[in-house]
Parts: sequence; C-alpha cells; structure tokens
Amino acid sequence: MNKIGPASELISERRPAVRRGLHPRVFDLLEAWSGTIILILVMAYFGWVSAAFFSFGNFVGIIEATAITFFISLGVMMSLTVGGFDLSIGSVASMASMLAAGMMVLYQWPYPLAIIGPVLVGAAIGAINGFIIVGIGLPDLLATLGMMFVIGGVQQVYSDGQNIYSHMTLATGEMLPGEISPAFTDLINGDLLGIPLPLLITIVVGGLFYYLMRWTRWGRLFYAVGDNMEAARVAGVPVKRYRIMAYVISGAVAGFGGVLLTALLNAGETQAGASYLLQAVTAVFLGAAFFGRNRVGVFGTLVGAFILAVLVNGLTMINMPYTAQDIFKGCLLVIAVGTGVVIKRHRERSLAARRD
Repeated sequence: MNKIGPASELISERRPAVRRGLHPRVFDLLEAWSGTIILILVMAYFGWVSAAFFSFGNFVGIIEATAITFFISLGVMMSLTVGGFDLSIGSVASMASMLAAGMMVLYQWPYPLAIIGPVLVGAAIGAINGFIIVGIGLPDLLATLGMMFVIGGVQQVYSDGQNIYSHMTLATGEMLPGEISPAFTDLINGDLLGIPLPLLITIVVGGLFYYLMRWTRWGRLFYAVGDNMEAARVAGVPVKRYRIMAYVISGAVAGFGGVLLTALLNAGETQAGASYLLQAVTAVFLGAAFFGRNRVGVFGTLVGAFILAVLVNGLTMINMPYTAQDIFKGCLLVIAVGTGVVIKRHRERSLAARRD
C-alpha cells in the first residue's frame, strides 16, 4: 500500500497537464504550417543570396514552371486517389508535346486543335490504361510501365526521332512552312490584364479540381475507392468506373501539361516530358506530407509543384549545376515525408495520453 500510494499521487498530478491538450495543438499547428515555414525559409535564403530572386520576371518564370509540373502532377494524384499509380504520365506529356507541335508545323492545323487534340489523346491513353488495369486485371505499375514504353516508341516513329519546331527542315531537305502559332505560345508567355496566363489557367483549372475533389460526392468517392475498395463496392460505389475515370483524367491533365510544355519550349521534343515523371511524383508527395496529413490532394499538389519550382529556380540562380539539383529535391522530399511521419507519431501518442 505504501508503494502504490505515491505512484497514484504522481499519476493524478500528471493528468491535469495532459488534459490541457497542449501537445496535440502544437503538433496540429506544426503539421499545418511546417511546409509554409520551410517554403518561407527557402525563399528567404534565395532572396538573401540573389536580389533578383524576388523580381517580377523571376516570379513569372516560377509560375510557368509550377503550372507545367502541377498539371502533370495532377495525373499522378488522380491515380493515387483510387489506390493506383500511373507511370506513363511523363510519356503522355511528351507525346502530347510532339502531337501539338506536329499539328501546327506538319499539318498546319489551327492552334485550338493543337490544344484540344493532345488532351483527348491523353484521355484515350488513360482509358486504355484503365481498361488494362481494371478490365484485364494487370497490376497498375506493370500496365503503365508497358504503356510508357509503347508511347515512347510510337512518338519516335511519328516524328522519325526528330524534334518538331517552326519551319523545320526534313531529311529530304524540304523546309516546312508550318510554324508554332504565337497565340499558342501565349498559353505560357501571355497575360490577361497584366496577370500571367499560366497563373490564371492554374487558378481556374486547379480551383475547379479542388472544388470537385473536396466538396462534391463525385470527388469524395475517388478517395473512398482508394481508402477501401471492398467497402466502397459494398456501399454501392461503381468502383471499376471510378478507377477507369481516374486514369482517363490522369491522361487528360498530363496531356494538357504536355501542351504547356510545347508552348514553353516553342517546339515539340521527344523526351520533353520524361523528366517530369519524378518531379510530378515528388510534388504530390511533398504536398501530401506538408499540407494534406499524408493524404494526396489538389491544393497540396499545387504547393508541392510550387516548392519544387522555387527550389530549382533558386538553385539555378546560385549557379548550382543541373546534375546536382536532384540531390536537393531528394533531400527535401525525405525531410518533408520524415517531418510528417514524426509529427503524426507524436500527435497520436499525445492523443493516446489524453484518453488515458
């Protein structure tokens, strides 16, 4: 009895401190704002070492890079919401880039078709992915990896391995009269009432995606399918249809990212979208770790794309070699995911202590 008494008193002395709930609040704040704090610190550092970092022209460059990465990242995000993964989005972006340039330069079609056509082709590729994964039952990684190689081969055959640009010269020596329309390149270089067009496009399309995925039953069912496919099926959700739709949307938005890439490069390049696969995956998980409580989402994806654009832009301004920039991207991703895991673990311990 003598031994139990002091221990009980010690426990009773600790309980009021636990009930105040200070620790969960602190961890909630850290989880909510850690990404913002890191972003501000990164931007402050680049602004300190280079005065041009905060110039309007540099800000526009960051927006252009953010917009392209964001739309390709949306493709990864959509496949993740239903518990899948789309490895073909980089190749889809490359194909869309080549297709958009080819429509204007090789066939001299009007530029609106060069915007719509690649998006529809991207959606069709997504539908094929969905059919192979959902209809036939192949694993998503295997199916989209195979599609990645198929698309790469098709675009090589389509362009004979050459990039497509205005007034290009064919192997026969013939110079083509077609050119990439200036109105088309305005998608990335233009502005409306002084506001950069890529910023407006990102806000409008990103805002629409955010609303649909967060505030509508249609959008929430994608997450329901990804969280527990069997439970969603029992609840009456058409699981197969939602999984296929996710891949269709994934292909379409990656295709639009490829269109923006053509506008930026003023050409269609065979490997233009390849490097965006890893960037897109990084952006999605960065956003999920920092702002989504380890759950992928539209806003987190946008923030992840912006963080990557800021990082690449700043490293370029301080003359960091391009080959070394991936080191910083990898470190940032590990820090982001690690921070999220640590915060979540401590919050759960704190909540458990409050329940005791």
